[in-house]
Amino acid sequence: MEEDIPLLDARTSSSISKSLLKFARTISQGKKTEMRCFVKCCLFILLLDAQMQLIATYEDSHQYPVEFPDFGPAYEDPWPKHEKQLGEACLNSDECRRDLCCVLHNGCRECRRRAMYCKRCSEYQLKGGYYKDYCPCLEGQGECHTFPKKNYGLCYFGKER
Repeated sequence: MEEDIPLLDARTSSSISKSLLKFARTISQGKKTEMRCFVKCCLFILLLDAQMQLIATYEDSHQYPVEFPDFGPAYEDPWPKHEKQLGEACLNSDECRRDLCCVLHNGCRECRRRAMYCKRCSEYQLKGGYYKDYCPCLEGQGECHTFPKKNYGLCYFGKER
């Protein structure tokens, strides 16, 4: 009875083809439950193979180099910092050189020298980045110690208040 049923091509020698031959022989012997199992296994293998082919096909489908547009020269800050000289008008202390600060005096803001040791100073910056009437102490020249009920103090080295 096995000779009457053409099974598979003789060239296939993989383990899958051997298992298919085995199932074909059991089918020819009349076992229907194994036939159902065989059909389910074949269907599962077929679906698994189709899924693997889809994954392999679409794995790199959305991968491509991103090229950014040219926005022209590098960004430059429109407000150059720390370049204004002594006596120049300013909006805040960031515009004045590092040894200067922006002071509001008689309604005008201008760059002035930071206070030296034993000179009048202002400890508190006003909203907007400028000081009223006096600059703070220059770095290394002490700390500004303010007087009660005054808007200024003196730069000197001393103990904590």
